[in-house]
Amino acid sequence: MNTHDFFYQRCAEFLFDESRERQHIQALIEQRLTECGWAAAAELKIREYFRTRGKEKVDIAEIVADVKKNTPIPENVKEEIIDRISEFVRRKLMDLDRSMCHN
Repeated sequence: MNTHDFFYQRCAEFLFDESRERQHIQALIEQRLTECGWAAAAELKIREYFRTRGKEKVDIAEIVADVKKNTPIPENVKEEIIDRISEFVRRKLMDLDRSMCHN
C-alpha cells in the first residue's frame, strides 16, 4: 500500500467513526440477520454447545468457529453490507478530494 492509499484508508476510517455510520451498519447487520433467521439459528447452535459441553468448558473461539462453520451468514446480507460500506467510503472520499482541490 502506498502512502496515498494509506492516507485515504485512514481518512475513511476516521470519517466512518465520526459520522456514526459504523453504528448504523451494526444496526443494519443485526436487523438483517434477525429477519433472515440467522440470529435464531446461531442462538440455537450456541445453546446446543452449552447443552453438550456444559458451562464449565466454554471456549469462545470454539463456539465462534462452530457457528461460522454450521450457520454461514447469507451472501445477500454480506453483499448488502459491503455495498453500503463501499458507497459510504466512495462518497466520503469524493467529498475529501473535492475539498482538497478547492484549498
